[in-house]
Amino acid sequence: MNHLREFLGLDEAVFVEIPKEGTDGPGRSNGAVSPALADLEVGSLKPYLEELRRGETVNLSDTSDVKSGQGEKHGLVPAKSLLAIPIASHNSTYLARFSTRIARRWPDELVSRLRVVGEIFAAILERQMALETLGESEERNRALVTAMTEVAWRANAVGEVLLTSSGWQRLTGQSDQQMCGFGWLNAVHPDDRDRTQRAWAEAVKLKRLYQDEFRVQTAGGSFRFLAVRAVPIFGHDGRVREWIGAHSDITDRRRAEEDLRKLTERLLTSQDEERRRIARELHDGTVQNLGVIIFNLQQLQKLRPFQENKIQKVMSNNISLCQQIVKEIRTLSYLLHPPLLDEVGLASALQWYVRGFVQRSGIEIELDLLGDIGRLPSEVEIALFRVVQEGLANIRRHSGSPSGSIGLRRDRDLMILQVRDVGCGLMREMPIPEATWSCWGWEF
Repeated sequence: MNHLREFLGLDEAVFVEIPKEGTDGPGRSNGAVSPALADLEVGSLKPYLEELRRGETVNLSDTSDVKSGQGEKHGLVPAKSLLAIPIASHNSTYLARFSTRIARRWPDELVSRLRVVGEIFAAILERQMALETLGESEERNRALVTAMTEVAWRANAVGEVLLTSSGWQRLTGQSDQQMCGFGWLNAVHPDDRDRTQRAWAEAVKLKRLYQDEFRVQTAGGSFRFLAVRAVPIFGHDGRVREWIGAHSDITDRRRAEEDLRKLTERLLTSQDEERRRIARELHDGTVQNLGVIIFNLQQLQKLRPFQENKIQKVMSNNISLCQQIVKEIRTLSYLLHPPLLDEVGLASALQWYVRGFVQRSGIEIELDLLGDIGRLPSEVEIALFRVVQEGLANIRRHSGSPSGSIGLRRDRDLMILQVRDVGCGLMREMPIPEATWSCWGWEF
């Protein structure tokens, strides 16, 4: 603006943002804000403020509107002639203000050229502000990524990592050069590497969300679990432009899950051991004692010739009750922990249990053991047996189903168990399938 002022022989040339109505901010300018804004408030332009906001040019070739002393108090140049051109841009309205201490005309051609100069100034100012905003945004993002516990990274359209935050280097000890491309896979645990590479390649090929968990070797040589999530960024042509992802350290979570799993195993083991103890005591103690009572009652009945029919009937009832108690305790003992489960394995124990369930409940159950089940680890056999117990109990108590089926098959190191019935456990307003069923799988 100073070069323009000197070239045109002006006493003042100022470029400033016009404050929006109802705001008190000083506005942005090329460094000479105060005089122009003061002129808008108390000087020669005050009567024309509304016209300027509407985009109308103020062309005063001879004015004495600025009273003596008032303009100087606000830093104004005593203007004899004045030109004020409002410049509208995308985000704001600016004011290009030119004045002289002597009267002069402002021809239309000069006004047009000065308007072009003002528009150029507005574009430069807004570009400068946009760059400052962008720089601030990038600085905030950089600080955020640095402060994050996650490892942020960027990959190209074919899945080659281009850039990662410093967290990856701190975690694995890999340099930027070592981890770029597909070098980051070298830090992945050897047992997880092939699976991780296939999962990433498939996500890139299908252009879909990538989620995975794997172990990486740290700079200290230990391994930690990471959870990764990445999304594709598409261009206007629908093609993937790049991938943005982040890794989170989930080692503490995985350890907590492992501790919970072990605690659950110990709880189930303790529970089953207690079942075994109770079953053994019932079988070896209570049942034996009841057997002795029955034997004594029978011997008493033989040794003493009772004549009274009533006493004879009471003795017979006691013997029957004791026999029934023995039967129920034996059944309870077997249900708590079937001896067959330890002696001959899961298949025989299930066959015995299903036969007894059909006799007790009247519900027809089809047991389908596919292939050679063989012997399994003790904890797996117990878990599968308990699931069958609970499934059949639910059929009896809740489903109202007259029949059901149990399917068990072994697929290498995987056991697949299915308990199925034709009950009516859902409300009528909900879609009811032809059959309700549950399926579990154990890997061992």
